[in-house]
Amino acid sequence: MDIELLKYVLAFVCCFLLIPIHILIHELGHAYFALLFTNKEVSIYMGEFEKTKYKLRMMRLTIYWNKALPMTGFVNTDKMPFNKYKHISIFLGGPLASIMMTIIYVVLIFYASDPILRIIYYGGLMNAIIQFFCTIIPVRYKHGGYKGMKSDGLHVLEIMRGHG
Repeated sequence: MDIELLKYVLAFVCCFLLIPIHILIHELGHAYFALLFTNKEVSIYMGEFEKTKYKLRMMRLTIYWNKALPMTGFVNTDKMPFNKYKHISIFLGGPLASIMMTIIYVVLIFYASDPILRIIYYGGLMNAIIQFFCTIIPVRYKHGGYKGMKSDGLHVLEIMRGHG
């Protein structure tokens, strides 16, 4: 197998394997602002809501991990009354965490001397960029685990228009 092709395959595999970690970091971005604006407990669901395999509790934050490689994540703040600006901050917290991951990967790529690490970082960078744009663009998802749900960008847009 050609070494260049192998590099691209490795980057793709790393990108795929990093998806759950990136989703968790994205959801932690939402949870950070939710925890900042309330004294109530905040929950992150990695995977499906109904099935819970693993539970990690840290003070007021509980993370439910439901699959080996969850491809969806949610922060539950439904019963918490927030004003318009706090809601916007919470919805933008996830994309902000995603863009911060993008910046971190760019720095890591710049300073990495090991070619294998650079490939891994490129895979992470691709994932972080895709996640940022897929969540910040205002859309209603039509496929996958988020089917029928609104993106963070659409939530923000609707709140700003007074419909959220």
